[in-house]
Amino acid sequence: MSNKEESLFLLAKEFYKKALWEELSSSQLIAMQFSFLQAPVFVSVVGKEEQERGILIYRSIEELASFFETYRWSTGRNELSPFQLLASHSCIALMFMDRGELSSKEYNRIKSSGVPFRGRKAWPVTSEFTPGYVPGTISIQDQHLIKEVLRYLIEEEHFKEKAATYKEKLNDFQLPYKIYHEDGTKDELV
Repeated sequence: MSNKEESLFLLAKEFYKKALWEELSSSQLIAMQFSFLQAPVFVSVVGKEEQERGILIYRSIEELASFFETYRWSTGRNELSPFQLLASHSCIALMFMDRGELSSKEYNRIKSSGVPFRGRKAWPVTSEFTPGYVPGTISIQDQHLIKEVLRYLIEEEHFKEKAATYKEKLNDFQLPYKIYHEDGTKDELV
């Protein structure tokens, strides 16, 4: 198992312990700008309202449109299962599942990393979602992106308080976001 896989699973385990889904609603988006990307990514932490736990990462404005479309459907009278909702997204995801829900390939990948996982909805699985297709395997670049997002979600504190502060300043067309620089500094913008 490569060090990249091990580092991904170590970060996933640390993120799981933080349980941000207890603090944030999946309708709250977190925008992050990384130096290795031209545009910001948008992150939704799922698990507060849904049965599924994890993060959804929208890599472009086009992918973000699937978030809003799905949100519109889920807040209407349509009752879609969590899988149906997730399958309508265009994004990459890190989701936590029960051991029994894993394919043998996913299980072997996690076990070969050497990072132990135990518990209900605690086993990390990465996927790429494209509407109309079976979830696929993520690329090396997307694996790197997930690790960077996890790093900053683990590091960040007081999301709920910051969201309340930003809510007073924002209108419906603005989002708070951070730009992370290569030297480790960050700028908070709207």
